[in-house]
Formats: sequence, structure tokens, C-alpha cells
Amino acid sequence: NSPMPVQEQTVSLYAGTQGYLDAIPVQDVQRFEQGLLEHMRGRYSALLDDIVSTGKIADEEAFRRALAEFADAFEPTVDDEAEPDVTDPGSASRALVDSDITLPEEDISRRDEGDH
Repeated sequence: NSPMPVQEQTVSLYAGTQGYLDAIPVQDVQRFEQGLLEHMRGRYSALLDDIVSTGKIADEEAFRRALAEFADAFEPTVDDEAEPDVTDPGSASRALVDSDITLPEEDISRRDEGDH
């Protein structure tokens, strides 16, 4: 496992420190980073080459646009279990139940849609 090249480290650190990861769910951060690096290698290799040759981000405005382009197109994983489905509780009836062996309590019964 070889170390990440400095130009790719720069992309990852810049994205993280400049807020590009703020809206990304934690489970998608690694996928975002991998996709971002592929995006930069494929479409913006000149920006990466500038980092290698100059030791800095030579055109920060173009660099930001490249990152924003990827971030805007990134689709986070949809978590179907994040929010439970809310259903109508239906009609309910209440009655006081009193027994010789228990304390009085309220009995709540609900009529489901299938019950008539």
C-alpha cells in the first residue's frame, strides 16, 4: 500500500477543510474522496500537475470549480432505514379495567383497517 501522492493529498485536505464534505454522510466520505480523486485525475490533471511542479494550488479558482463540480453531482447513499414510516394510528377506544388481582388501569384497543 503506497502513500497517496502529494497532489491527491492536497485535493483531499482541501475538500475536507473547505467544507466540501460537510453535507456528505459519514458512510459516503470514502466513496466521495475516491470519486473526487478520479474526477480530478481524469478531467483536471493539469491542476494536479501544477501542484507537483509549483508545490501549491496555482489556480485556486479553477481548483474550487473542479471540486464544486464533483460535489454538486455526487449522489449520497440513500438510507432506507433512516426514518421510520409514519402510519395513521386508526381509531382507538379506551376503557377503565378494574380487577380484584390488579390495580385499575386503562385498556386501550385500536381497530386496524382490516378489522370491522
